[in-house]
Amino acid sequence: MKLRTALLCLAVFSILICAAQAIEHLLQARGTKAILSIMRPSDQGIERVQDTLRAHYRAVEGSIAVIAAQGILIFLLVRGNRGRPVA
Repeated sequence: MKLRTALLCLAVFSILICAAQAIEHLLQARGTKAILSIMRPSDQGIERVQDTLRAHYRAVEGSIAVIAAQGILIFLLVRGNRGRPVA
């Protein structure tokens, strides 16, 4: 297996893992938003719930950044040596 193929497979696998994590955090954020909608502003622990919601969204943002970086890497790997003359 060529090094380029191995890196391509690793990048695709990493994208799949990051996408799964992003989906998991979005589902958890959805549940947290439901809890937050039930709570009153005077309830204890509302700050903790809001912080948890922000943490889920930050995790999703991080996953999107990693997916974008991996996409650029895949683009560069696929593009490869096609622009160089042979002779």
